[in-house]
Amino acid sequence: MSTRRPPWAAVAALSLSGLLAATGGAHAQADLTVGDGAAKPAASAEVSIEVVSSPGASALQLDIPFDDGLLTAGTPVGSAGLADHVVSHVEPQPGLVRIVLHSPTNTALPTGEVVRVPFTAKPAATVGETPLAPMAVEVVTPAAAVVLPLTLTPGSFHIYSLEADLGLTLVADRSLVADGDPLGYTLAVANPGPDAVISVQVMDTLPADLVSVSWSCTSAGGASCTSAGSGDVADTVDLPLSGSATFAIAGTVSTGASFIDNSADLQLPDEIYDPELADNRDTVTVDVCVDDDLVLTGWNIGGAAVFDACVTLTAGPSFNVQETGVVTLRSLGSVILRNGFSVETGGSLTISLH
Repeated sequence: MSTRRPPWAAVAALSLSGLLAATGGAHAQADLTVGDGAAKPAASAEVSIEVVSSPGASALQLDIPFDDGLLTAGTPVGSAGLADHVVSHVEPQPGLVRIVLHSPTNTALPTGEVVRVPFTAKPAATVGETPLAPMAVEVVTPAAAVVLPLTLTPGSFHIYSLEADLGLTLVADRSLVADGDPLGYTLAVANPGPDAVISVQVMDTLPADLVSVSWSCTSAGGASCTSAGSGDVADTVDLPLSGSATFAIAGTVSTGASFIDNSADLQLPDEIYDPELADNRDTVTVDVCVDDDLVLTGWNIGGAAVFDACVTLTAGPSFNVQETGVVTLRSLGSVILRNGFSVETGGSLTISLH
């Protein structure tokens, strides 16, 4: 390609393949990931488009459709690593932004660089999630212009009227149980703000390994929740600023499995924007003791080892924890260390009774 082209901003209005004739057989890659944005009506937020990998590509054209009844696209800006590339855009039709990256000197697109596109939510836009799913990509190499079925990861734009950084924690009252034991969980939800929110769904579909389940809820800071229930937790909670709700869940273990997983999460109404969704879900694992009256003899343990017993766990004789060994003995009953049991210098033994 010649470096004496017209400015790439003008080129963007056309197809790259119309400007660069294919010479056949060229292979290039420019996987792209579109990020997420969020703003209130009449406000703007940037959406990132990351060039994940680009071996052999010196330019590309990306089409991103959007709902022009909800959003307006702004002018894309490239990150510092794209200094050798020109970033331009056009809207060939309403609701479609076409972004073009071009190097006048055929410099390869660097991996991990980002183009940021501002989108503005229209003043009358309705709240909710709207997709930003990339369509066709045309990749240019110094030898050819080619259209490839690349990996395109879509993003979205959330239009919201309230913002709240909600958080959920789930904690079990025991880390090790046996079949028939009681097992309880504490599920806590809090709203540090900045806005009060109503009608947040708290969901905990309890594992089948837990039977005869009942739960109760206490609220603080003006929050509200259902006082009590049985079975799965599926409650609607109102959380003012600094409000919280805590669920106490109790059941009985009935399982032959070696562990029990339990996960809880929050489901937010469309009008609420939570800037950190990772803490809206939590999972806790409880181990199930499956060995009764475990006796450990004649072992040399190096590395890490964990032993469970439901009644009595006996270590020795000739049970040796080497200097590289880290051994945990866990028991629901008792632990006995017989004569002949030893731990070498540098080794570690932890005893945990439940």
